[in-house]
Amino acid sequence: QINKRNFDLIHLQGEIQTFACKYGLSDLESYRLQICVEEMIYELMNGCFANNNNINIDVDISYYENDASCRMKFTCKGKKFNPFDENLQQNDDENLEHLGLAIIKGKSKTYNYIFHDDINEVDIEL
Repeated sequence: QINKRNFDLIHLQGEIQTFACKYGLSDLESYRLQICVEEMIYELMNGCFANNNNINIDVDISYYENDASCRMKFTCKGKKFNPFDENLQQNDDENLEHLGLAIIKGKSKTYNYIFHDDINEVDIEL
């Protein structure tokens, strides 16, 4: 759970690396997982909680043996924000801010966003 802007990124990366070792993921797969989680957290922070320090992002990572995939689920309240909305990115004056999103799209098999019951939910499969 991420509940402040200056969360302990090193600790989070260590937890992801431990997860990757537990399921026999390669160093490259572990790195991709770390990067995608980090970038989506920052996207949601800036989109759902812009100018708001009351942050609450839940991150859940799962491994599926049947197809050797990792799935990440990000859940948060905050304002409605679809990080995959093409119009949002085209109208942004600072497109470099969305470089992380380009990485996520490039590394993922699937990605999805839904908003229900005032909750943003992002699912990504690597």
